[in-house]
Amino acid sequence: MGTRGRIAALATLVAALGSAVPLAQAAASDCPTVFNATIQYELTSASCTGSVCTFVFTGSGGSTLGPVTDTNVVVQDFWSTPCSTYTAEHTFSFANGDTLTAVGSGTVCGVPGGLASFITGTSAVTSGTGTLEGASGTLTDQGVISQNAPVVRFHGTLDC
Repeated sequence: MGTRGRIAALATLVAALGSAVPLAQAAASDCPTVFNATIQYELTSASCTGSVCTFVFTGSGGSTLGPVTDTNVVVQDFWSTPCSTYTAEHTFSFANGDTLTAVGSGTVCGVPGGLASFITGTSAVTSGTGTLEGASGTLTDQGVISQNAPVVRFHGTLDC
């Protein structure tokens, strides 16, 4: 491989790693900060009264702020049609001990045959701790539920 080929390969590698390497934690001078995360969840508890169920999901994944876990409490109304509606409370925790709290709502829409459901919602960031203290912002979330393993992608901007 010639010099140009090596430079192109190195540039591609740096670009790919740049998207995978966490950004430095947001300091006030770094705001607003883009927040992206992909989290795979597991159902840890469920209870229902009539058509309304409360689910607790825990999940982990990667984000632009580093590795992240989320405890997500979802209240879903299966009576609403054609898609069920939900409210959610997220507590995102990062490797350095910082947290973000967000509350939101959205819909879960099944597909014919019941093989998967699609999640679409928005959440408002209501608080943060550590270097994220005072954070606010709006997150959009989209995901897929298949075989009780939801995977959700979050995207938004954090203001501090």
